Amino acid sequence: MSASVTKRLLGHYRDASFFQVEAGLEWYHEAALVAATLANDGKYSLEQTAGVVAVLSPRVHWRTNKRLAHYVVACHADGVPVTDVKGCIRGNIARAYRVLDGDLSAISGPKVTAFWRGILGDETVVTLDVWAYRAAIGRDYVGPGPLRRSVESSYRNAARRAGVNPRDFQAIVWVAVRGSAL
Repeated sequence: MSASVTKRLLGHYRDASFFQVEAGLEWYHEAALVAATLANDGKYSLEQTAGVVAVLSPRVHWRTNKRLAHYVVACHADGVPVTDVKGCIRGNIARAYRVLDGDLSAISGPKVTAFWRGILGDETVVTLDVWAYRAAIGRDYVGPGPLRRSVESSYRNAARRAGVNPRDFQAIVWVAVRGSAL
């Protein structure tokens, strides 16, 4: 399966428009700027604010993710109780509050951890979300185990063949398959 998935991913990469490639290459830089903006006043570290962006990301559009991150950080900074914060999955808001309280262990799970590391500049990660799986295997999947490892390996192989780091390759494919960076 790995060779066919690698071939499929390379096809998505080659079919990406110039603008989709550019959007994919800028994707993590934009996410890092969002995290830096949230950390700007010095109350929170870049690791914390990137963690907030990452833990709020599951099943949320990027535009919404950015707004939620700003909202949750502002609520935390203003002392708003976590129970009064609305906007996405309650457990993810609670995890974001834990991160802002200094508990980086709340940044967990393969997708969230990879996304966090990618925001912080790790170009070796592959963030596998629903869209990344759709690109690779043509269906939704977000679980652990052998399929996850096989798909991640396929992304790495395809990235190496394309001459792009794994993080940015995955972002380019994500944008191409999703249709936009939003």
